[in-house]
Amino acid sequence: MRRRIRSAAFPIHRHALPQVALDAGLVALAYYLAYRLRFDGGIPPTYHDLFARTIAFAIVAPVVAFTILGSYRHSARSAAHVEYPKIAEGSLLGMLGLVGYVTVVQPKLVSAPSGFVSVGVPAGVLVMWGLMMAFFVAGTRFVVYVFNEGAWRPFAPTRGARPVVIVGAGEGG
Repeated sequence: MRRRIRSAAFPIHRHALPQVALDAGLVALAYYLAYRLRFDGGIPPTYHDLFARTIAFAIVAPVVAFTILGSYRHSARSAAHVEYPKIAEGSLLGMLGLVGYVTVVQPKLVSAPSGFVSVGVPAGVLVMWGLMMAFFVAGTRFVVYVFNEGAWRPFAPTRGARPVVIVGAGEGG
């Protein structure tokens, strides 16, 4: 029997690649919706420019965090409830990564009387983004789990099945 060697260089299972793409899209959607919900009447030009300059990193940071935490080491079909703490941790790491990126790189500067000042991501956007990101990613895992386990359809015996009584436990049964 040939034994497969698990590569440490590529920690993403080949069947999990569509899940990576779906998670990246959901993270981007959550980031966009967080800005839209925070600025109800429309995003101000300064923050719209900050959004445009940080969207790529806002997608990459959580996906890298999910990868490091091992969320993509298996197919989404075999994901279970043990994934939810990883998703929460990955969402938090992604948020912290974005805050660090904006703090260090300072993608948007505005002029002030004292010089140029960096524009930071609003706290409301960060909180909403983190919660929506975790909800969307965990929701997709839950939907796949329910669909594959068949929990969405009630138990019904097949046509022509006979009722059976099992007496005993273990090997005796």
